Amino acid sequence: MSEKKSTGKKRETSWPERTSYKGHTIVITAARTPDVAAKARSATEGQTLQIAIDGQPLEVLQIEPRRFESIRMPYRSYESPLDIARDVIDFDPAFRSR
Repeated sequence: MSEKKSTGKKRETSWPERTSYKGHTIVITAARTPDVAAKARSATEGQTLQIAIDGQPLEVLQIEPRRFESIRMPYRSYESPLDIARDVIDFDPAFRSR
């Protein structure tokens, strides 16, 4: 069994930071923002997440708890950023052709 080192920060998410899906590596991190007003908002509203699929960036916005949207997959809301990444892999021709 491998040990995971703690960074001292408690994660409050239900998705993994790093996973794979259909041979693609998905990494999810909170985007850093210099905007003071954005930092003052609730952590569950207006938070921008950065997803990387095989190193290619995909920006995701958390609209409210358990509601995420991305410009890459318009007209739809998702329950997690991982669901958006999976749909991008399934439906974006750039990823389906691999």
